[in-house]
Amino acid sequence: MKIAEKIYLLSGMSYGLLGNVYGIVHRDGLLLVDCGRPHEAIPMIERNLRVWGLEKLPVTALLVTHGHPDHCGNGFYFQQQGATVVAGQKDADQILRLGDYDPVIFPCVLHDFEEDCLFEPYEVDIKVESDIHLSICEYDIEVLTTPGHTQGSVVYIITIKNKKYFFTGDTLSAEGSRAHVPVLGTAASVDYCAQSYISSMQKLLNRYPDAILGGHGIPRLVSSNAFVAQACMKAMKERS
Repeated sequence: MKIAEKIYLLSGMSYGLLGNVYGIVHRDGLLLVDCGRPHEAIPMIERNLRVWGLEKLPVTALLVTHGHPDHCGNGFYFQQQGATVVAGQKDADQILRLGDYDPVIFPCVLHDFEEDCLFEPYEVDIKVESDIHLSICEYDIEVLTTPGHTQGSVVYIITIKNKKYFFTGDTLSAEGSRAHVPVLGTAASVDYCAQSYISSMQKLLNRYPDAILGGHGIPRLVSSNAFVAQACMKAMKERS
């Protein structure tokens, strides 16, 4: 579904699947934020691209929010088609080695990890170690490192027509009848760190997002500075 100017929700909860996938149109094609659970998300992504007449646009970049299979599981597929893959450094190394999911080697693995979540490992092209800006076609993309849910989690901020869209992965999502309930990232990762998570939430304060596009739940398409503050307070209360 089209959710904002140049932004589409291509897979995820609204389609009965795990892990939201967003597509953003740019002058040379399409960039994706996350790519869904291995195998099951691809048909839905491609179906929705056809519905919106976007199927001929090349996917030039894949922005991975973190290294869990429902968010990075189809990266190899899109990389083989020519997409440049971006992810946080500490999750990027694990994406490459997912086939061996011993927690010592792959600490961002979920405690309840199942073998049907295994995906084809791949080398991340751009590994984000600290807050940076990336230039992808007409977009200046701010990348914030937000460790906690996993140690390599990142948030992507993309401004389109003076509106700031925060692609927050599992750092923060929204649910409820008015997308008014903040959903915190789960503590299910072996490398989850409550202190880091709270610090990452505080890092999002007073940035005045116009939308929160989370890794799960409902896209929140209204001014969300107070929403982030509410989420931060919830994190400090529940995760301290």
